[in-house]
Amino acid sequence: MVGMDFYAIQPENIRHQLCKRLSDDIQDCFDRWSPDRKFVITTDLDALKGIDVIVTEEWRYLNPECGDTVMDPEKYETYMGDAKDMLPYRVSLDTMERTGNPDIFVMHELPSTHNADHRTGQRLLAEAPDQWSRDIIETGFEITDECFEANAHVIFREAENRQHTIKAFMCAVLGL
Repeated sequence: MVGMDFYAIQPENIRHQLCKRLSDDIQDCFDRWSPDRKFVITTDLDALKGIDVIVTEEWRYLNPECGDTVMDPEKYETYMGDAKDMLPYRVSLDTMERTGNPDIFVMHELPSTHNADHRTGQRLLAEAPDQWSRDIIETGFEITDECFEANAHVIFREAENRQHTIKAFMCAVLGL
């Protein structure tokens, strides 16, 4: 409906892929409203070439098709259990350069785990079994700290816009 191509670039780990029901709904929208645009789901990071915007979310998301298990934010494995699968998909300044687009920017739905300067980060650092794990926790999970800071003006503007949208929705539902 907005006249753009959409690429879901995701790891092979089913736990972190776009769920089938949602991807089918998106494909239906593309077929109906934007048949001339592309909706692509891939694990190939080369698909970043030419992208205009990268959107990421927390690593602890769990595909609902993998069962009813809820990822417990208090458990180390929630964040680090799939780190080796997820690391190639972490958004960094290098990831942005792979697009070849000098105007590329990043959006994040927040909350972000882009460094260890928070209670959860400090707890995870204390539990980290090795230096590799500590390095990931300190530099960021789904997005590196330097990439988050370089795009903070966009990320926080997106969050502010979402806040007002949620308020409007609540007013409409409550009949206010």
